[in-house]
Amino acid sequence: MTEGSNVIVRIRHGGREVEFEGSREEVWAAVNRYFSETLGPVEVLSRLRGEVDVSEIAAKLSGKVLVSEGKVDVLVQGDAKKRIILCLAAVYVGRRMGMVGTDFLSPKEVAGILRIDERVARARLSELWKSGLVDKNEDGRYRFKPFTSLKLIE
Repeated sequence: MTEGSNVIVRIRHGGREVEFEGSREEVWAAVNRYFSETLGPVEVLSRLRGEVDVSEIAAKLSGKVLVSEGKVDVLVQGDAKKRIILCLAAVYVGRRMGMVGTDFLSPKEVAGILRIDERVARARLSELWKSGLVDKNEDGRYRFKPFTSLKLIE
């Protein structure tokens, strides 16, 4: 898809039809908002499952991270834990927007993105996992946990 090209999405639901047109990001946000507002029970169920509106996370990440061409860059400097959360949140959003292939990262991948020592990344990720702020899979890879970590990216 070339830059500047529009995306059109048409949704038929319950005898209604709506259409969204704009950039990929604008359409994604509009569709997400439509589902959140129109399908109320879905929002309640997603909250019970610990999910948060992706457009809400993306808005909070604006100016703090960049997600482009399958890569993530964290623009914020400072505390390693906060930067790790921002990195994992960017990958989480990027995955849901089709911009990144996975939402789980290894400590080595996190260290590479943040340009920090891998031992530091491993230690901070372990602390975040023990605090319940990130998920960890059986392969030792970590993922943003939106419901519990959202307040950390504000």
